[in-house]
Amino acid sequence: KINVSKFSNRQLSTLEVLVSCLKFDFKLKNIEISRLLSRDSRTIWTVVNNIERKKIGNKKE
Repeated sequence: KINVSKFSNRQLSTLEVLVSCLKFDFKLKNIEISRLLSRDSRTIWTVVNNIERKKIGNKKE
């Protein structure tokens, strides 16, 4: 189950929150996430990089 309260984070898009949960909470690989969401694996890779960049940016503040 995915905790719905995670979607209240306005710093991440809906897709970023969903991918973040699948990647970091459920430990799925990018290819598995792309199949689940019917997205290209390169799109998932980009989303994961955006998530990591946003998290690093938040730590600097």
